[in-house]
Amino acid sequence: MTEPDLFAEAAAELYTADPDQFIERRGVLAARARAAGQAPAAKRIAGLRKPTRSAWVLNQLVRAAPGVPSELTSLGRELRAAQRSLDGAAIRELSVRRHRLIESLARQAFTGAGLRPPRSGMR
Repeated sequence: MTEPDLFAEAAAELYTADPDQFIERRGVLAARARAAGQAPAAKRIAGLRKPTRSAWVLNQLVRAAPGVPSELTSLGRELRAAQRSLDGAAIRELSVRRHRLIESLARQAFTGAGLRPPRSGMR
């Protein structure tokens, strides 16, 4: 297996798995790469940073629903255009859509990660 493949597989495993296991698993994967004679891959694996819990939850959401980033980007673009043109009705309508989308994505993200969604004030 090539160094890029070994690194990509290790990164995918680490960023998909429970972050509480990240440090231990990263060490195992780096050691496995070293044992396979892939020192550059081992170094890159060992350099991977543990995600925060919130980053991990978002990673799980994007893996489960890959269209989420483009959906958010599109809505943001529409909102910016409405703000530039000072279209109050469009701004209000898009703000409501944004709020609903974020609420929906938050519920989806926490459910997909097996976590209880926090109260709305915490989100």
